[in-house]
Amino acid sequence: IMYSMMTGDYPVSSGQTLNMNAEEGFNGVYIPRDVTLTVKKGGTVSINEPVFNDGTIVVDGGTLIIQDGGRLSNLATDGKNEIIVKNGGDVIIMPGGALYTNADYAMTLKNSRLINFGSLIMGGNLMLYSSFIENRKGGLIAGDMRFGDYSIDRFYQKYEGSDGKYYRDTIYWCEM
Repeated sequence: IMYSMMTGDYPVSSGQTLNMNAEEGFNGVYIPRDVTLTVKKGGTVSINEPVFNDGTIVVDGGTLIIQDGGRLSNLATDGKNEIIVKNGGDVIIMPGGALYTNADYAMTLKNSRLINFGSLIMGGNLMLYSSFIENRKGGLIAGDMRFGDYSIDRFYQKYEGSDGKYYRDTIYWCEM
């Protein structure tokens, strides 16, 4: 199996869209250790196929969308790779998309949100600071999800009522 590799830090600025697609003949995209993908406010990254993160992804006010058929996986189990979403950034997992984490402190949300229509599979700590997760209709959240120190916040289950209006339940999490 061969992967396209990001070869250096990559900023996505306001008004830019980066479609994460592997080069022809490759099976996905690999972000190596010591490489940072940064999505600034107004920038968008769209993951359309497997992306394997061994580096750092920073969504700094921008938007990261995991499309149908897209998959974002953190590789290392030593906590040296991570996804940081801050300053009003959004991570949106569309139906058929998936986000997998398996490292301690693998994902941090600060003043941001994660909206899940697809699959959120957690195998490590998810740090929440003034942030929330919305699990929309059809969304799956599973795994060994632990919320680290000072990270207890709110989790929303959003659903459509029989009257066609949207409602949400607030669930407060602690150690699972």
